Amino acid sequence: MAMSFGLILILHFAQMIIRAVYFEKTGQDINLVVTPGLAIGQLGENMLHLESFGVDLGIFALCLFANRLRYRI
Repeated sequence: MAMSFGLILILHFAQMIIRAVYFEKTGQDINLVVTPGLAIGQLGENMLHLESFGVDLGIFALCLFANRLRYRI
């Protein structure tokens, strides 16, 4: 559980830093792959969009699966 929480924090913190640096350099905001909330207006475009909550649950599931394989007897 701690491993998945750490990975989630790193992912969101890295995305926040990238968006802030990009905004400072260009003056435009970007949406990366993981965004908070469902952007319904953007679903018609060919833009990749993943729910932040879904990504967090996926990371949690992958960490649990890795621990299950690691502690298999």
